[in-house]
Amino acid sequence: MVFPIDSDGSLGGELDFGDDGTLGNTDYIGYVRLSPNEKFLYASGNTGSTSQIVTEEFSESPLTISYSGCTTNLRLPPGPGGWSLATAAPTGAGAALYVAESNPSTGGGRVALLGIDASSGCTTEEPSSPFILTDSNSGAVSLVAWPPRPF
Repeated sequence: MVFPIDSDGSLGGELDFGDDGTLGNTDYIGYVRLSPNEKFLYASGNTGSTSQIVTEEFSESPLTISYSGCTTNLRLPPGPGGWSLATAAPTGAGAALYVAESNPSTGGGRVALLGIDASSGCTTEEPSSPFILTDSNSGAVSLVAWPPRPF
């Protein structure tokens, strides 16, 4: 579901995207991050026990969201899932995507690092990713990246 913000600042009517599977083959979307250039929408989701990052193409006017054809399966054992997302750079497609990974009930937090193709928005998990947090009781569910985005 998407709620546009109207020109007067009010919240517009609900728009449904992807209920018919047109936003990729994922069972549900949990967290999203808009690329700094506002061209791509990165979304964490799951299909079965596989956590994924799905890249959507985004346009504000008219408001459209469409599947780019890019889905990246995260290197996670069953249990932990992908949580919040942050782009590494405050410009362009974001250069790289950080993904908080955790199972809050069992701990074992991680942070995944995915490279972003600037033209397609497609993501690829880096070979040394994910990075495991040293405290086995930790849970990584929220993260931010520096420098902050200009908006």
